[in-house]
Amino acid sequence: MAAEVANKLDQLCLDEGKRDKQWRTGLVYDELMTQHRNPSSREHPEKPERITRIWNLLEEEGYVKRCKRIASRRATEEEIALQHKKSYVDRMSEVSSLDATELQRLSHSFDSIYLNSHTHEAALLSLGCTLALTQEVVEGKVQNGMAVVRPPGHHAEHGCAKGFCIFNNVAVAAKWAQIHYGVKKVLIVDWDVHHGNGIQHMFEHDPTVLYFSAHRYDYGHFYPCQPDANYDAVGKDGGAGFNINVAWNKAGMHDGDYLAAFHNILMPIAYEFSPDLVLVSCGFDAAEGDPLGRCCLTPAGYSHLLHKLMSLASGRVVVVLEGGYNLTSISKSAAACVGTLLGDPLLKLGVVYPSSSALESVKKTLQAHFPYWRCLKFISQPEAETWPNTSKQMMEQDILSDDAAVGVSNPSGEGLVEGATTAPVGVQAVTNSTEAQESCEGAAAAAAAASVDTSPPQSQTIGEMAANIMGFTSDQVTLYAVTPLTWCPHLSEVQPVPDGGLDVDAPCDDCGDVKECWVCLQCYKVLCGRFVHQHMLAHSAETDHHIVLSYSDLSVWCYGCDSYVHHACLYPAKQAAHFAKFQEPMPEYS
Repeated sequence: MAAEVANKLDQLCLDEGKRDKQWRTGLVYDELMTQHRNPSSREHPEKPERITRIWNLLEEEGYVKRCKRIASRRATEEEIALQHKKSYVDRMSEVSSLDATELQRLSHSFDSIYLNSHTHEAALLSLGCTLALTQEVVEGKVQNGMAVVRPPGHHAEHGCAKGFCIFNNVAVAAKWAQIHYGVKKVLIVDWDVHHGNGIQHMFEHDPTVLYFSAHRYDYGHFYPCQPDANYDAVGKDGGAGFNINVAWNKAGMHDGDYLAAFHNILMPIAYEFSPDLVLVSCGFDAAEGDPLGRCCLTPAGYSHLLHKLMSLASGRVVVVLEGGYNLTSISKSAAACVGTLLGDPLLKLGVVYPSSSALESVKKTLQAHFPYWRCLKFISQPEAETWPNTSKQMMEQDILSDDAAVGVSNPSGEGLVEGATTAPVGVQAVTNSTEAQESCEGAAAAAAAASVDTSPPQSQTIGEMAANIMGFTSDQVTLYAVTPLTWCPHLSEVQPVPDGGLDVDAPCDDCGDVKECWVCLQCYKVLCGRFVHQHMLAHSAETDHHIVLSYSDLSVWCYGCDSYVHHACLYPAKQAAHFAKFQEPMPEYS
């Protein structure tokens, strides 16, 4: 009997493999990109094993079989020239014909670049694979996907290579999608630990591309060491407000810090911007154990960040590998992200809290962007003179705590620390200035000697902590970390889902706009939200229908209570919308 059941299951699997199926997630990879390598050192951090180790783990975990394999291709000169000067494109096309001396001379003319005879070919594939995946997503052949590519791209400028990057993959993909597919608005999220100077410079005048980067800045002392990586670089001319930098000023930034930046800055602004496509400059060098980034993001942290982005642009998300130099960290983090793209349950994230340094950075970015975004009006504009810590004081604190904060990292730069967890509040400052300047090998010892507080604050909520950091009283500030109501008096209005289900691609009944549409859970009319033409808001005022469901992120809002709501009676509507959006049931309500 057992053998018969096993045979039937095998046959079902074979039949499924033959069936023309709708793929959810795409993957693109080409082993030829491994031929780009440092000719003088096999131990250079940007090495071929970065992508082979990721791909091997994706195969071992069964993710490759579950994804549509996208055919790799080379980018054309015309495509590269969308964001790079022709003189630079021509210069790089000659690399394969240069001898060793000429290659060395050319590489030394750039910042932090090595070249070999295969570099140009690998760079063409890296960009071409990114464009191939982007095409699959914008054409609707897959909903999302990951490009496992190298060399990375986000440091590359219009006219030069920089920081291990040859061509700016994500920047070219954004412009390419706009030109060839009419994509109007693109959100680029860069969580590489280094600032994506190239992407910023390519779009800082452009209001159709919103660039968000959370990166180590260290008061201008962390690569690429440019002042316009700071929070006050908001874009220029018509692009003012469309460049968002969250500048971390210390090592050891962890899941709670990044979630604070997403909750309070990125997601509110992203919903208002309402992108048609999301591109992720996906560096994993902020992961725990990375020898360059020296931060503490976990695979679970990355999966939660990515999951939030999947609520945007009708789920059209393209994830493109950037940095990441601990082979174990990048492999596990990439696997977590692919699982998230496929719709697997998120990895469990423990209780995390933003550090005081992170809240200081978040506060400064909010202050810089307060004039540009309506969604930020939920908070009183912080005045600079009310901030309790000067930059000099914060810098002194961060320099002292820098090495201690990375104590959970493996100083060998390889492998995740067994049992390591993210401290909610952080690590106490190392008071010995000699310890604070020690190399990565001495960081663990310095941290072990430091006092670690892993307990959550007992007397303050996160909002109160933020209020203290921002110089407000707790009744003057509410952070955008939303806690929905578990009940409201208007839930009785909710009517059963129509027999035909829900059409999550339906446009606004009044204006025909497809951006940020909501459905009324009483009459099931579809109308646009407050950041488009506010037709759903007007509908609620006219009809006293209060409960509405977002087709973007499947959240439910009550106009009567002016709050999000999460209740079991809303599950049928959410289930219907989830199935229409993703062609699979959502997890049971809990």
